[in-house]
Amino acid sequence: MMTMKAPLGKGIFLIAAPSLRDPNFRQTVVLLCEHGAEGALGVVVNRPTGMSVSEALPQVPILEGQRHVLFSGGPVQTNQVMMLYRLDQLPENSHHVFDGICLGGDTDL
Repeated sequence: MMTMKAPLGKGIFLIAAPSLRDPNFRQTVVLLCEHGAEGALGVVVNRPTGMSVSEALPQVPILEGQRHVLFSGGPVQTNQVMMLYRLDQLPENSHHVFDGICLGGDTDL
């Protein structure tokens, strides 16, 4: 049984119910980044890959030497890289999620 304590919206964390058996979402925490009449967008935030972003994306100069761990963000659009980051200025093609945290990226793999 699912109990909703807060309305769905940007910045809400969804935690998989212990009874969920779908291997794509079992034991996951999803950060809801967009939610509205057109649908929802969320990323799994608790599945580290063991690879750094600079190793995964050597063609992106700004990431060179970055040791931040790359996470597997979910089973949808696995040919794209989306990044959660904090910046003062919201870059083009980014979505403000909450408290200066943005989701963006359109690097096709």
